[in-house]
Amino acid sequence: MTTKCPALFITAPASGHGKTSITAALARYFTRNGLRVRCFKTGADFIDPTILTIASGKAVYNLDTWMMGDAHCQQLLYEAAENSDLLLIEGAMGLFDGNPSSADLAKRFGIPLLAVIDASAMAQTFAAVLHGLATFCPELVLKNAVANRVASPYHAELVKSAAPKSIRVAAIARNDDFSFPERHLGLQMANEFTDLEKRLYLLADEIEKSDLRELPSSVIFNAPPKQQEISADFAGKTIAIARDEAFCFLYEKNVECLRELGAKVCFFSPLKDSVLPETDAVYLVGGYPELHAVTLSANHAMRAALKNHVAQNKPLFAECGGMLYLSERLIDLDGAEHEMLGILSGVVTMQKKLSALGLQEVTFNQQTFRGHTFHYSTFQTSLTPIANATTPDGRMGEGIYQQGSVVASYVHFYFHFNPLGVSALFPNLANPKSANSFSKSEQTAIYKAIYERRDMRHFLPQPIPSDILKRLFQAAHHAPSVGFMQPWRFIRIRSQELKAQIHALVEQERILTAQALDERSDEFMKLKIEGILECGEVIVAALCEQREKHIFGRRTLPEMDLASLSCAIQNMWLAARAEGIGMGWVSMFEPEALKTLLQMPTDSKPLAILCLGYVEEFYEKPMLEQENWATRANVADFIFENTWGES
Repeated sequence: MTTKCPALFITAPASGHGKTSITAALARYFTRNGLRVRCFKTGADFIDPTILTIASGKAVYNLDTWMMGDAHCQQLLYEAAENSDLLLIEGAMGLFDGNPSSADLAKRFGIPLLAVIDASAMAQTFAAVLHGLATFCPELVLKNAVANRVASPYHAELVKSAAPKSIRVAAIARNDDFSFPERHLGLQMANEFTDLEKRLYLLADEIEKSDLRELPSSVIFNAPPKQQEISADFAGKTIAIARDEAFCFLYEKNVECLRELGAKVCFFSPLKDSVLPETDAVYLVGGYPELHAVTLSANHAMRAALKNHVAQNKPLFAECGGMLYLSERLIDLDGAEHEMLGILSGVVTMQKKLSALGLQEVTFNQQTFRGHTFHYSTFQTSLTPIANATTPDGRMGEGIYQQGSVVASYVHFYFHFNPLGVSALFPNLANPKSANSFSKSEQTAIYKAIYERRDMRHFLPQPIPSDILKRLFQAAHHAPSVGFMQPWRFIRIRSQELKAQIHALVEQERILTAQALDERSDEFMKLKIEGILECGEVIVAALCEQREKHIFGRRTLPEMDLASLSCAIQNMWLAARAEGIGMGWVSMFEPEALKTLLQMPTDSKPLAILCLGYVEEFYEKPMLEQENWATRANVADFIFENTWGES
């Protein structure tokens, strides 16, 4: 399967040329004009995506075939292309830098390039740089470029005049009003701008004045191979994720992965909150704890809450800045010391030079993870790593530390590289696995049938194929029953005359019921029961005769008879829903009258009239809710603990 969508890969000769500004400008311009724009950022980057998210109005995902896996990247692009009018991929560093490089990704997915070149300190040399980008790798397609930060219209003409005629060049003026400030780890985060919307508006205006206002050509995206199913290891568990100005480096897909694993995700602020949410595990992400060390140190209540969480042996996973927060002390660039959580023994020292940067892989607790590291600090600790990461070229990387229920490292892991192994990052959080459990897709199908089962009242007048009807009866036959006695029978009503007589019995009882409801009688009469005359199959479910002769385990007679028949009906109902067949349960009739009509034995008892048939569509909600007759009560109201009435 394939899908098509206009797409553009924004690249440059190096960092600092303005890729993020141009990508954000394009995203905001086309979004402003009513298009659905989806942005991606190549490599391991948490900062630029925050700006592109605001510019496009949609979550931004990363792309890196080594860190994330080729199939996962293919899946993200395919899914985005199916639901977008334009894809914009912002490259990392220079076009040919890194492994995989932006050039590798553009070739892999066949996406044409837009080269952004800072022309502020050059004129005709712009053309030479552009020529090199366009011709160094013949497999790449580069037909558009931006001469960024030009000083004047004359400067723009000088730059354009020497450019290859096969490449369309747009000039964007230098303007501090829409530039993005930088610091030691890159650009500022989106939430740190007080005027980001204004900057994006001005950038979009620049696009409107240029040739870039035209949509790029469409790209064909292939459907990904079938992905490994993710089991609900964390079903029923809550994971609290740190998210504020100090802890802001978080892959959006990591959050989605935790939810796919069944976890409920909530967020808290180590800077501002005094208590943890009610949670089973904590995820301390990276960020800038060094810029907020004073506030973090002074928040004694949160420090105590996190220490108490760990003291209860609850899982805590920390990466990079999160690990810094776990240390005993943090020494900032001015030499000032700040007391941290003290959960891990060791001291963090900030420094002006880069300590580590790059992709890394590590295996621990029998699981392999990939991610990246990028930090300006050192961690002196007496702890012995349980494992050490390695770089793609085989050099030793960061250590992984585990102390009880705490796992920490400088590495930022990308969870979807190994979603089934994420439980190794949160010790003892995963639910015990049973070798007998169904796969996730099977579980999803079963619960879908349960939750989307509807008591149908409207049917299409077409028969149910005999092979399907046989399967439905087989499903009913597999209902539990003491000693396999099966104390029930199904009667297929094939006579049109009998169907009409049964309908009359139901209608008679419906009128009597309405009269008993007094003020709601008119409202009740609107709930017509038409299925008996319309549906493909009418089946009467009944308790059979001589049930008392079965004495095996019969201390709860006759309730177990009713339970067995109820299970048989529910089995048929769920099987019918799985087959796309509607079913309705009618219990509004006088049992003796129906028994006489069907010539049933004296000690048998009809309990339900089942209507089965194809439907135009299943009700979005149960009919009683749609008609505002009744609503389903909270499940907690029906579950007691130990004694009756105790919740």
